[in-house]
Amino acid sequence: MSTKQLGGQSTSRTKQLGSSKLNKQLNGQDALNKELETSISTPVIASMTEVKIDKEVKVEKSQTVHSKQNLNNRFEFYVGKERMTLRNEDLQRIRELQDANDQLQRQVAMQKQELFQVADSLKLSAEIEQSMCMIARNAGEVLSIYSDNESRLRRISALEDKNINLQQDMSDVLGKVAICHEMHQKTQFAKEYFLKKAEYDRNTAEIQRLK
Repeated sequence: MSTKQLGGQSTSRTKQLGSSKLNKQLNGQDALNKELETSISTPVIASMTEVKIDKEVKVEKSQTVHSKQNLNNRFEFYVGKERMTLRNEDLQRIRELQDANDQLQRQVAMQKQELFQVADSLKLSAEIEQSMCMIARNAGEVLSIYSDNESRLRRISALEDKNINLQQDMSDVLGKVAICHEMHQKTQFAKEYFLKKAEYDRNTAEIQRLK
């Protein structure tokens, strides 16, 4: 056997050994990567599952709270809670507007049924359009009354809070007048008292007018 043949066989064996080692290393690296992926993906998936469950629980709680609020709002509406704060003239006007809208809606429903049966459908369509405009106008006036009522209640609350503070201030000033012996200073305290008393009376009169 020649030296070339020996050299060729040894080179072939070396390549086979190198290839075998490389395959083992690659297989070992693949196994390690799989283990790492498994070890990493398991807590990640668990974490994602926990987040999903937590979100679902929060959504359910939010829906429950929202449904309870809607139920309370409907209950307050049915018992007429929002109408308890209205003045009698405003309440009467709202009832008139709602009755008018009920009649207009019934009229529109009948007219729509007759729309394709009458000879002059354009005239009937115009009447329906006019009725719908009246319904919208009446509904707008009702909303305006409720909005004005809310503003009135806020104003009453602000005036009542201010009068509470004025009462305390007037009481403090009277205490200063009682213990003060200097005439000039006592006159200033008295002036301050009567100014606060005048403001208190104006607020009281406005509260009575708003109520």
